[in-house]
Amino acid sequence: MMKTNYLFAAFFLLSLSLSFTSFSQNITQRGPNNPGVPTIVQVSAKDSLYVMREHVVLQLANEQINNDLLFFKAYLLTGPQQNRYSNSRVLHIELQDTDGTTVKKQFHEIVNGMVAGNIIVPKRTKEGNYTVKAYTQWMKNYSDTPYTQKHIQIGDAFDDTNIAPKNTITILPEGGTFLQGYKNKIAFQIPSQLVSNDGTLGTIIDSQDNTIIKVQDYDAGSGIAFLEPKNGERYFLKLDNGTTYPLPNSEDQGHLLRINNIAPAIASIQVVRTEKAQKTPLKLVGTLRGVPYFEKKINFTKNSADIKLDKEKIPRGILQLQLIDLEGNLIAKRPIWIEGQSLQITMDQVASTDNEVTYKVKVTDQKNKPVKTEVALSIISEGDKSTSIKETDLFSSLSQERNATTERNRRFLQDMRVLIAHQDNGTEASIMTDNITYPIQKGLRVIGYAYDLNNKLLINTPVQVMFTNENGISIEETTTDANGVLRVDNIQIDGETTLVCRTKADDTKSRLVQLERIEDAFYVDPEKEKARIKEAKRGSKKERNVSQEEKELAVKPFDTSGTLVLYEVPLTGKKTKEAPPTETPSVYGVKPPKHRIIYQDPDKPKQVGELLLRIPGVIVSGLGDISPTVSIPRASGSPLFVVDGFPITQASNGFGNSFTGGILSSAPRSNLNDLLAVVNYSDIQRIEVLIGPDAAIYGSRGAGGVIAVYTRFAEDTFIPRKNAQLEFQGYEPVVAFEEYQQNLSKRERENAAVLYWNPSIETNENGEAMITLPITDTTKPLKVKATTINQKGNVGILQTSLN
Repeated sequence: MMKTNYLFAAFFLLSLSLSFTSFSQNITQRGPNNPGVPTIVQVSAKDSLYVMREHVVLQLANEQINNDLLFFKAYLLTGPQQNRYSNSRVLHIELQDTDGTTVKKQFHEIVNGMVAGNIIVPKRTKEGNYTVKAYTQWMKNYSDTPYTQKHIQIGDAFDDTNIAPKNTITILPEGGTFLQGYKNKIAFQIPSQLVSNDGTLGTIIDSQDNTIIKVQDYDAGSGIAFLEPKNGERYFLKLDNGTTYPLPNSEDQGHLLRINNIAPAIASIQVVRTEKAQKTPLKLVGTLRGVPYFEKKINFTKNSADIKLDKEKIPRGILQLQLIDLEGNLIAKRPIWIEGQSLQITMDQVASTDNEVTYKVKVTDQKNKPVKTEVALSIISEGDKSTSIKETDLFSSLSQERNATTERNRRFLQDMRVLIAHQDNGTEASIMTDNITYPIQKGLRVIGYAYDLNNKLLINTPVQVMFTNENGISIEETTTDANGVLRVDNIQIDGETTLVCRTKADDTKSRLVQLERIEDAFYVDPEKEKARIKEAKRGSKKERNVSQEEKELAVKPFDTSGTLVLYEVPLTGKKTKEAPPTETPSVYGVKPPKHRIIYQDPDKPKQVGELLLRIPGVIVSGLGDISPTVSIPRASGSPLFVVDGFPITQASNGFGNSFTGGILSSAPRSNLNDLLAVVNYSDIQRIEVLIGPDAAIYGSRGAGGVIAVYTRFAEDTFIPRKNAQLEFQGYEPVVAFEEYQQNLSKRERENAAVLYWNPSIETNENGEAMITLPITDTTKPLKVKATTINQKGNVGILQTSLN
């Protein structure tokens, strides 16, 4: 809902800003109910980037959709322990095609470290593979592109060539080294269609085609083998179809990094060096998402060192282990999966009728104690359309399997998949910057160069910015800087919004303001700035050839942070003594009878209340008081104020007190101050009062009558306001799944892949929640996927099938 800045709100924000400073200077905020998050004072920008690193975990209700809605739940994890909270307030969601072109971009408000929303797929989107990308502005500071990405399929045409190349063969020695005279662990990955009928990936052979060992297929084309290479010998992987692929050349000196990650709490690490290896001091360093969690100096005993890694002290994710010397040179590297303190989710049937089935969802910790949390749960009808897309984040198949195999075997498969999928990314890019380019984002932003309709750059000029959408109107004020840049920060608006900017001036072309988009909200080319300032000092700017696309993007919300306190102060212009202006056309061509139209005297303008008193059937009460009100007895409800075609607020109760956001009520009066805050009486050209059928164009909001105010023009030529009118993209409105289903036809509902979606199932103190589902007559298998992350960052996952 739109929020207007009142004085008390401004005072509150100002007080809050005094207690919460930028992370580039201080980090003092803890997560909600999260005493484990450290308080760091006077840290550098680089330190704050390390300490306050954010990560998005994304759950999709389904990975295959048609051209409609894609429902999702996002969790924000922050800090060294990856607790579920976020200092950012805006989540960016992008839908991209296989070429990386953004098909749709949305903004969602982050509340309590979570976002439950949906992506509206644009009409006429081509079928195929797409990527959902989720990130915050703060995450853009990192050099290793830590965005969360999920692959989806739109429509029936699934093409996996961009997801899993069919001809990729992966051969990876553990740690990246292949040493002679030592047993080496080697991971293999081949396309699943090339797996032989006997369940093997292939055979390791030497240069004389002698069979050394067969490689067992453990999981859809993935396998592990152990090999001790001989000096001077070459080895190959021979597939069932006869093709061969060479293994890396073996070395006679170096280091091995061996890891056993089968135990639940401890990872056993062994570092081995050959006799010929240099005896330089080494250390083992472990980082997760760029944050260091482990460092151990290596003490060799007979060229071997054994290390125990306590996994319970590290948050969930992929830990990158690197063996380096004291100068930072990389010797060996190895990723391992850290499961963290996980939660257990169960779903059991407890009751049923002829039409419904009731299930109990329960969440417990590792000690079987109940957990009060919020669960996102989807039920999917799995047909022929299901994709084979594999994911490797927290909610991937990597950690979801709970079948008849033992936990030991499950962890073995996890470790193998991580070794294969993340070995090439084992070295995380370091954060080299000492500056924070993108600060914490607390709201949306409008930013651009401000020009009047004469193309004059407006330098150090006060500008009034009006946001209007179906919820009502919001007014902000700001002043352009010495470069003519207009900024409005910390905007909290939902949905598509019309934006109009204006300033003080004697004529319309000087009063209305148009914005020219700045490509990067945090970087301005110094040479371009000098040219702009020089041109502005000459008084005006040449006609610009601005494309329609640029105009449409001129005020798309740029990422921002910081609080800019803006007060609602009306901007006034000097009176003109020129000839009477050309009359502004009535909105939609609807014009009431002459007795319900009053014109302002441009030479001796009257106050708004006085003008309204001259219109029959309009009652103005409390003139001279703090809150004068307006009513139209012939109509039912409070009057709707409309300024130049833009509806603004109505009263919320019967005493004339206004409420922002366009909330309707049956109150008979509207607060005149709502109108006075938007328009100055000297700017008014005329006022029209619409009643009954004339007001029907405004729907139910016009039931109480419409007071339409038109501002004056000081020129003989009518200036269309659309030249200074732009569309602003606010937070994406959320469509409830029940509402979405109701709008589907019977056939669409029967063919829908997602049968149930609830991103906010709250468990009680016993860790339990009840859900009731209608009985479906589908013969397709039903798959349940449920996830949760509590405030401590503990993750719970359930994947099962309904009988």
